[in-house]
Amino acid sequence: MSIRRREAMPVSSLNTLRRVGSAVGRGITGLFDLIRALFMLAVILALGTLMLQNWRSWQLPDTFFIHMDLRQPLIESGRAAGVFDFMVPARTLAIEDVVAALHDAAADPRVAGLAVMVGDRAPSLALMQELEGALAELRAAGKRVVAWADSFGEMSPGTQAYAAAVPFGEVWLQPTGMVAATGLITEELFFGGLLARHGISVDIGLRGDFKTAMNPLLEQGFTSAHRSATESVLQDLDDQIGELVERHRAIPREEFRTMVQRAPLLDREALEAGLVDRLGYLDEFHALAGEGRMVALAHYTQTRRRARVREARDSEAPLIGYVRISGPIGRGPQQGFDLASRSSRVPAERIAAAIVRAVEADRVDALVVRVASPGGSPVASETIRRALEVAREAGIPVVVSMGTVAASGGYWLAMDADRIYALPATITGSIGVLGGRLAIDEALERLGVHAEAVKTAPDAGMWSLYQPLGPSAVAKRDRILDDLYARFVDGVARGRGLDRAQAEEAAQGRIWTGRQALDLGLVDALGGHREAMTAAARLAGATNGAHRVVEIGGGGGWMLAVGSTVATLVEQLGSTLDATGREPWRMPSLRIEG
Repeated sequence: MSIRRREAMPVSSLNTLRRVGSAVGRGITGLFDLIRALFMLAVILALGTLMLQNWRSWQLPDTFFIHMDLRQPLIESGRAAGVFDFMVPARTLAIEDVVAALHDAAADPRVAGLAVMVGDRAPSLALMQELEGALAELRAAGKRVVAWADSFGEMSPGTQAYAAAVPFGEVWLQPTGMVAATGLITEELFFGGLLARHGISVDIGLRGDFKTAMNPLLEQGFTSAHRSATESVLQDLDDQIGELVERHRAIPREEFRTMVQRAPLLDREALEAGLVDRLGYLDEFHALAGEGRMVALAHYTQTRRRARVREARDSEAPLIGYVRISGPIGRGPQQGFDLASRSSRVPAERIAAAIVRAVEADRVDALVVRVASPGGSPVASETIRRALEVAREAGIPVVVSMGTVAASGGYWLAMDADRIYALPATITGSIGVLGGRLAIDEALERLGVHAEAVKTAPDAGMWSLYQPLGPSAVAKRDRILDDLYARFVDGVARGRGLDRAQAEEAAQGRIWTGRQALDLGLVDALGGHREAMTAAARLAGATNGAHRVVEIGGGGGWMLAVGSTVATLVEQLGSTLDATGREPWRMPSLRIEG
């Protein structure tokens, strides 16, 4: 058998191939470098153009109307700046920035008025109550304030949208629009029967007969406690809307209640009833500015914020530290993002550390804490409460301003403050605790999946999804809940100057409106951000209320900026997917529509 040998390629040919391959490689690499360079150049030019356009837009004209679009989110408290915020003003505005800007506008001779567009996705009643004082000051200064809507609901709820327009005074409605103010409603889906049918048990312990946050998973309908608490809050909010209409439209509450029973009202009917002042189209609304310009509220807000910073540099007025607690409260130093509530998680450890550093450095004369939180971890809430206690022990007054919701852990951290302000429609209280988990072992068995465990202690599996809670584990869980509930109620009694029986009456996990909470002694006064700032300045010894403000705990570096940008995108996506005003990603809670 003969073997044929392959002839080797000449060395010169191999060198030629190598040179050709190397040249092709260098050419491809050079092409990619050129494309990358061109792309970077295009990005830089685009960013430069946007920044130039944005810089030019800050130059305010001599006379203008401020344009406010309430169809975009008006949020409880500003988050860290996103990575693109230096180029384009945020579409979402924090309520405290809006209030400050509107108060400034009242004294600004360049501002001729305020033009507001209202949509079905309206801000909460509490946030509108926050704006009332600033709007009254604008009108008292002779500025024209007009709200326009194409319709307050269209085959959809319109009560809250109409309530959002009322405080602005002059209300326009587009012809063919309607006022679908048919009242408020809250609905719950109860999954207790479904979970039981599929072998999923809900092992939840509750302290407080009205601690109903998990009832949708536990029950098959409203319990008597759940229904009575919900009815009480809903009725008070409905009464507050009636009072709002009476205050700004001079329509008696009973007469408005009759209109609600007749609603939806067509455009002509709403005009005749005095619910709106004029039927007008969007182009007529935009013509309000006349020879002047419409300037977006975001632009004006940023301009005024910069001006206030410049004015504060040479001031000797007391320095107030401003702390934001906005979103679910969690342990640890990292902010994170809570998809269930579509908001950033409050990093208790970082907030507390920032407060203590400000106290130790003698940086601030008082603290204002804005709480807009449904609660969260008791441990995390106690971490922040202790930091505020350290501030008070150092002689620094602490004033709390409650937003739309400041309940459960949100109330826990606030209970020792020198003063607590709540808006009439704030949802607060929920002084109770719950804890537990789901158990899916039976559901898995039905699917042919069997879970087993190896343990070093009898109750090592008490946190497991795959094992039901035994009597010993239940007893241990209940001991934890009993201790937390006792600490909570005792803390409320101590912090608010109540006896134990009064605190227990206000507790039991029941939610209250801010107005109800005032009657129970859970808050000191009704008011918002501005009232809290005024009180803090007074406690700090300010003359004529003059003060400076520095934000505490708001920093976080580039990672927080990226997280803030992602949060904004998720919120905008949620708004796009959910144009009806519902919030599909939220955990079960009190959701009011109308």
